[in-house]
Amino acid sequence: MNDILALDGASLLAAYRNRTLSPVEVADAALRAIERFNPVVNAFNVVDREGARAAAADRAVHGEGQRALGGAPDPARLEDERARA
Repeated sequence: MNDILALDGASLLAAYRNRTLSPVEVADAALRAIERFNPVVNAFNVVDREGARAAAADRAVHGEGQRALGGAPDPARLEDERARA
């Protein structure tokens, strides 16, 4: 896949079902984008990389990536610390 982050939900679901993408690959792409762009846009103060990857791996193991939005990156794992207050 050329640009994972450009895929819509239906395309992600199809990719999970035909096993051309996994939730971990999508989470990794999201984390790379955050790493690349966050110094410029400063959208996140805290990023739980390990938690995001672990949640994605758990979804992949339990087949949750096969359900609609089941393998989408978990916003709760990619949250700004202000949202925790």
